[in-house]
Amino acid sequence: MKSIFLALLIILLSFSATAQPNIPDAGPVFIDTEVPRIDITINPDTLAWIYENVNSDIEFHADFHFTSSEIDESFEDIGFRLRGNTSRNADKKSFKVSFNTFVDGGDFYGLEKLNLNGEHNDPSISRSKIGWDLARRLGLASSRANHVELYINGNYHGLYLNVEHVDEEYTDEYFNTKTGNLYKCLWPADLVWKGSNPDYYKEEHSGRRAYDLKINEDIDDYTDLRDFIGALNNSSDQALFHELNAVFNTQDYLKYMAFEVLIGHWDDYSFNKNNYYLYHNPETDKFEFILYDLDNTMGIDWFGITWSSRNIYSWSPDWEERPLYNRLMNNEIFRDQYTYYVKEIIEIISDPQFEDYILALKDKIRPYVLNDPYYPLDYGYSIESFDLSFTGTVGAHVKKGILPYLSARSSSANSQLENTDMHPLMKYAYHNAPGAFSAFRVRVYAIDDQPDMTVFLNYQIDGGEQMQFELFDDGLHGDFLAGDNIYGGSIDPVGYAATLGYNILATDNSSQETMLYAENLEIEIAEAGNYPLVINELMADNETVIADEYGEYEDWIELWNAGENPINLNGMYLSDDPDMPNKWMCPDITIDPGEFLIFWADNDEEQGETHMNFKLSKDGEFVGLYDVEASGYALIDDISFGPLADDTSYGREEDGAVNWIVFNESTPGSTNNTDGLDEFAANSIAVFPVPASNTLYISMENEPQAAEFMIYDISGREVDYVISDESITPVDISSYAPGVYLILNSTNSQVTRFIKQ
Repeated sequence: MKSIFLALLIILLSFSATAQPNIPDAGPVFIDTEVPRIDITINPDTLAWIYENVNSDIEFHADFHFTSSEIDESFEDIGFRLRGNTSRNADKKSFKVSFNTFVDGGDFYGLEKLNLNGEHNDPSISRSKIGWDLARRLGLASSRANHVELYINGNYHGLYLNVEHVDEEYTDEYFNTKTGNLYKCLWPADLVWKGSNPDYYKEEHSGRRAYDLKINEDIDDYTDLRDFIGALNNSSDQALFHELNAVFNTQDYLKYMAFEVLIGHWDDYSFNKNNYYLYHNPETDKFEFILYDLDNTMGIDWFGITWSSRNIYSWSPDWEERPLYNRLMNNEIFRDQYTYYVKEIIEIISDPQFEDYILALKDKIRPYVLNDPYYPLDYGYSIESFDLSFTGTVGAHVKKGILPYLSARSSSANSQLENTDMHPLMKYAYHNAPGAFSAFRVRVYAIDDQPDMTVFLNYQIDGGEQMQFELFDDGLHGDFLAGDNIYGGSIDPVGYAATLGYNILATDNSSQETMLYAENLEIEIAEAGNYPLVINELMADNETVIADEYGEYEDWIELWNAGENPINLNGMYLSDDPDMPNKWMCPDITIDPGEFLIFWADNDEEQGETHMNFKLSKDGEFVGLYDVEASGYALIDDISFGPLADDTSYGREEDGAVNWIVFNESTPGSTNNTDGLDEFAANSIAVFPVPASNTLYISMENEPQAAEFMIYDISGREVDYVISDESITPVDISSYAPGVYLILNSTNSQVTRFIKQ
């Protein structure tokens, strides 16, 4: 009677964040199925001054217009200046656009700034774009980018690359937080230990800091950076794995490192101690590595080094310290995991479809290069240079075209690969913050280079016996989709205040083990929030399933009292924001034992006490139920859910069960336990209206003979009996309790369900 589908990707928002980066879609500003046009209007004398004073970062007033097939919009009073390093002295310059310099809180589709890069060193004007796209394909936090044609005061200034700016809006987009320290790291940011004084890391070069703080500049506290560099440099070889992982998202950085080596990004940390960001994610208390400036890649060289064949295990210079690269390469576990990522990326860049993508990009932008008046000025490039930059050799600093470079790099890297059997790799660990009567849920991303890896949760309660159970990647244990490398499982509610210590162990078929933490991670299950009250089901896009008292189809959240006593909700809270547990206060309503209660997530509190001040997103989000303010808003229950189709709900497989599933046919206001109804035939009877309040009509237009109908509640209990020989039969359901019911035609075994509201 009920059709169940596995849950889709779940948004990981809770008290213990995973740090798995979001990879947003291109959006209207970075659309890359076409080449949008950007117009800048600025006083001509001001523009002349900018070109004459190339080292100035003064922002000047200008107007901005963006034109594409999706948007045609203006923004008045932007800040406009030059940006970049060597490009400041180029004929084809790069520009910074700021929407919030002169307009307080200004943004353009959520973006406060844009980087318009001339890419004057790269005759393809595409190396950065290809790099950004590849990094995003690998699931790495990296800027969105697209090609645009730039006009200034009506004059065509050529084809530019529009690149997403890294700032607090960026960190919010990719890591769901904007309050951590963000460091822009430029030469000579080598991450070498300089001492215990945090101010030692504020050293300046060329008038700016090597580690330049971009968020929380007024506080100017470098303690977190000092601690990260200390763990990197001062941990013993034996302790490095866990001590570095405790302060740095090492596993994602290994993929960044493999990516940069394979695209020949020498102007990075590993070789040139340059061009990267570090973001201290306050949700995980770990640093995240962020890419920056990818134009000197894929065959571009200024050092006389053949990057396409440089050894992938000795990429950094041997005359200077690069502790982040060198210590990882000298650690067997990290080195083998790096090798795994190198193999993964080689497969992508060697795939003929990747070549097709590059050639399609070339064809799309070629007409705009052909008419670019600034393209030839710096190096004498012609349209032939553009073509060769993809498939041949241009000469000078462009030693190889993009495709020849990728072919040579793939071949040489394959020949350099070590024969490894890596330890299982785990990252993006998540746990909820359970109340005494809510399940402890955990999941982790885990991979190995061999089949048959097993993942376990080790845990103990109040320091007692160490217990273990297996986590699964089958789509049935809160682990998203089967086979997606995310393992999940749950511990039944403890039922009292306790300290729960846990760790995650992965074991491969070579008996190699990886323990996620150096020692058990402890969480407190507070006495507050000690209620047998659960979020049982929810719907984030209610089109036709159940209407509220105003006849409106709104999102809803269902609570269920799983206990033996009534529970008063007065002073408790529901929220869709884990950082704002007191978002909506529950009314003075009591839920009896076994009772279900629906709250409407319609952001319309004026409609009544069961209408909340937020809506649910059908793309997925977080929902939490919290105890009263005096408890410190202790968590009673929570759930994170992923994208949901229209009229499908997400609920516990059975009332109060640990596992959550998608219901194609939801059960608002009633039990999720419908197994007792499966004996009925899956035929259909026509009924209307649905949902119904007082009278339900049964249509028998195709049934000329008399019929007998049994009406059952969702648990399979018969609640009514109707005999009729009319084509349309009214049934008084005014005394029925709200919920889902089924009608069985005993004559022909047809059955259908309806909702009483």
